Amino acid sequence: MKQFFSTKTPLQIAVTSVATILLTTGVVVAATTLGTNISTTGTLTVTPASNSTTVTSVKNAAGTPIFDVDTTNALASTTDLVIASGARIGLGSTGGHLTALANDSLFVEGEGEFDGIVWFDGSLRASSTILATGETTLYNTLTATTTSLRANDSSAAVLTIRQDDATSNIATLQDGATSVLTIGPAGLVVVQPSANSTVALSVKNSTGAPIFDVDTTNARASTTGALIRPTSNGTATVSITNATGKPIIDIDTTNARASTTELFIGQSNGTTPRLNASSTAVSIGDGQPIVGLRFGTCVVDIPSTIASSTSFANCTATGVTTSDRVFVTMRSTSTSMVFRNASSTTNNTIQVSVANTGWLSNAVYAGTVDPDATEWEWMAIR
Repeated sequence: MKQFFSTKTPLQIAVTSVATILLTTGVVVAATTLGTNISTTGTLTVTPASNSTTVTSVKNAAGTPIFDVDTTNALASTTDLVIASGARIGLGSTGGHLTALANDSLFVEGEGEFDGIVWFDGSLRASSTILATGETTLYNTLTATTTSLRANDSSAAVLTIRQDDATSNIATLQDGATSVLTIGPAGLVVVQPSANSTVALSVKNSTGAPIFDVDTTNARASTTGALIRPTSNGTATVSITNATGKPIIDIDTTNARASTTELFIGQSNGTTPRLNASSTAVSIGDGQPIVGLRFGTCVVDIPSTIASSTSFANCTATGVTTSDRVFVTMRSTSTSMVFRNASSTTNNTIQVSVANTGWLSNAVYAGTVDPDATEWEWMAIR
């Protein structure tokens, strides 16, 4: 028995007991953390002796890497990542979705494909190109500092704006808070510049020469030429009215004419234009207004007239009044008879006076002459 047990001091006994306890505890902990399925109830920290691109690697049964931890570049990589319900990027982000906090960034080096709906509650910014092969729907405001829209397909429209609500505007362009161009329901277009200009709207040809300009400063429009061709004729195909809707100028393409209630022609010296034409009078220059013109013919029968005397005759001129100025064209078979004057002494009648000079030709003098009745032309100006 002395070979197996020997006398020990109390200190030796205590040291031996502590060592035995520590060794037993270490074995138990090792068995808890390194089993068939590696697990731990506490914190597992792995610190390699040196950095490596595959300091930790999870492989499949064939030895193909599935998940690698790269401590050299401070990243982890996998051949395929499936998120069943959601992933969070950044401490404090909301679960259930792929989310990132305001101070975090999500980068896609190559292409990103979204077969479903992608929602952006904030801003969507692209320094290069946003490619949308399908229909893109905007429920709020699209803000761009510098942008252009381009279609690679020559058979497709570059931009199509559709409004299914029949009472809302289709599109609005704004300069600050001012809507400068509005395409309203049914395609009605309103152009309202934020500031007036002599060329608020300008249509030019291919060389840049103005063809049609709208001047909002002076409330007028100008063009180098205009051609209006209606699809069907009418008595007022083009109509210009005043503020109350009273017609000022009507263009009648049915009868190929234009009508107006009054016509003012401005003078070259810049004075106030005078009334040159209305429904009741016409004036030329500074002359007296003309309120009526009549034309016709009447039969004049000059009585027998002795030489060096004057005879009078009346002819019927329907419509002539005593206030008219009348003009006649004399017709006579006698060369010695000359016309002197004409007047409208009574309504519907023109009186003419004719003198017999007594001279025929070649110093041959005639005596009494009795001309035949002839038809004269007349004109009356009122």
